[in-house]
Amino acid sequence: SSSSPSSLESDYTKSSSTVILRSDRIRTLRQKCQHKLGMDMFHKIHNYLSEARFGEEVVPEEIIVGNLRQWVPDLVSECFLVDQLIYLEKQELLARSAAEGIMCD
Repeated sequence: SSSSPSSLESDYTKSSSTVILRSDRIRTLRQKCQHKLGMDMFHKIHNYLSEARFGEEVVPEEIIVGNLRQWVPDLVSECFLVDQLIYLEKQELLARSAAEGIMCD
């Protein structure tokens, strides 16, 4: 099936809007997490959760929660905002990789 130039342009515009919205959401969520946890703890938790979720070995949820409770007993719920941030960042990375792959074809 052939796409008209206007439908391709429309697809690109929708895609661009999605990327911009996701980038804004990532930036806002990152700032919120940094504010609530402090920069040092934010980086510690972000690195830990990134590795626990997407590293070589998947870490069981109960171990993740146990570690978070040790580090920030009163802020475990904020840690799940960091979790959400990591998933959004992963989506953005995958979307960019896909877009670059399309552009290279």
